Amino acid sequence: MSDSPKTEWPIGGGELGRLIRQKDWSDSPLGPISEWSNSLRAAVNLMLPAAAWSHPHMWITYEMTINYDKGMVTGVDHIWSFDDAYSVMALEGLDTNNDGKYDQAELEPLLKVNMDGLKDFNYFTVAKLGSETLQFSPPENARLEYTNKVLKLHFHLSLVKPVFSDAQGLTIAVFDPSYFIAFEPEATDAVQLAAAPPRGRRRVSAPTSPPHSSSAEPQSDLAPTKPWRSAAKNHSC
Repeated sequence: MSDSPKTEWPIGGGELGRLIRQKDWSDSPLGPISEWSNSLRAAVNLMLPAAAWSHPHMWITYEMTINYDKGMVTGVDHIWSFDDAYSVMALEGLDTNNDGKYDQAELEPLLKVNMDGLKDFNYFTVAKLGSETLQFSPPENARLEYTNKVLKLHFHLSLVKPVFSDAQGLTIAVFDPSYFIAFEPEATDAVQLAAAPPRGRRRVSAPTSPPHSSSAEPQSDLAPTKPWRSAAKNHSC
């Protein structure tokens, strides 16, 4: 049952979702919630927190490039491919010139809403050195593209303090602990190393614990060990 008789959307979303449902948006620039476009609703859904979801409500396939400079890990480049259902909702009404394509100007409003909302969730990217959580600077070079019927988000995150590439226990993970969004590694080569030192290790692991566990994190871990090897769901260099 909805918290408000006016609308049943958004579904869930914890305290933030409840506040959105209860607020009278009629006098706001967005207008009544019943008149919000699917693209705006899709952007809000992406930002809403969720506690103990039994299954994901959207899927993102990710590719991540780990950046190196002068022996230091400096940051990551992300490419996220959104699922079809989210893409259709998010893009509705954005083709303002009706040419069947989505240029950067048309995608800019959706990009802004998404990036502003992702900030509250640290862009679903966690870097750790042992038990220490490393901080990222604000994202750079963010853009959306829609090609081959796939909506993709590109952005770069720089570490506030770069880490030596041979530091033990360095991990970088992409995940949503609430399991509202299922992050899945790209099938062929989800994690790549840019300008990497000649010896190191990269591993991408599929979650092996229950989805609500904080350890269910697809991740890359780096250490200077051995030459390139690959096997099943683990890749090493």
